[in-house]
Amino acid sequence: MEKFLITLAYKHVAMAVMLALANDFTKKAEIPITRPLTLADVQQGSHFSPPRLNGFGGSVVTSNHFFGFSRGYLANFKKLEPSINSDAAQQARNEELAKSPNSLDSSGAYDFAVACLSRIGVAPVALKSNYTHKVTQRSFFPRAKGFVAAQGTGPRGSTLLPVFDIEWAFKGASAQAGPYPVPAIALTIFGPTKELVELHITDDHLVPGKTQPVKDVEKLLAIKDADFTAYTEQQKSDLLSRFSAIPLLPIEDQAGQPK
Repeated sequence: MEKFLITLAYKHVAMAVMLALANDFTKKAEIPITRPLTLADVQQGSHFSPPRLNGFGGSVVTSNHFFGFSRGYLANFKKLEPSINSDAAQQARNEELAKSPNSLDSSGAYDFAVACLSRIGVAPVALKSNYTHKVTQRSFFPRAKGFVAAQGTGPRGSTLLPVFDIEWAFKGASAQAGPYPVPAIALTIFGPTKELVELHITDDHLVPGKTQPVKDVEKLLAIKDADFTAYTEQQKSDLLSRFSAIPLLPIEDQAGQPK
């Protein structure tokens, strides 16, 4: 059995499923996207994980967002920003951010994060019972003369940025993991717009009721690429109905599927 096998038929179904999960996530997390994502939005860098090796997984990359899937659910999300290739550019970006009006403090960012997690299915009770959290407001040291920021003062006289990192770690984690072990879940909140801009989930226990969203994988993988290429659009649509374990919205523009 070829563990790394990924067929065209599997890609067809898996991409439709990933888009459906991404659209469901953006709606529940209130990500400011004006319309559902379709295949026309998928860009290079998107990928599929071998289902026999890792179960359902992969990623969808669009012009503005990254959606990463692992162990059957959306485990990673990030709002993509223009690349910053120099220290000077990063400094300029920080100075611009520091002048932005901030709608949150650390307490408000924590409350916002908990509410956001609740909407996507992570129970606040489980977080409070089994995990310890910390909130960090990002900061930097401005270099421009006479720089005046809208934010307050951070550690060692630094200037605060309106960006908050909230992390939860399992209370029973081994002491060998250090004073604060790898987070079970981590979010980044942008204060000026009260927007979730990054999410990472590493503890499966935080995603109750998850299922493998592609069913009968071996039967799907048994469809040869040559046969799939000859399928009509109706036959390809029938594959989605047959092998998806979750509801799918109609996906426009079947062209442009990543290879």
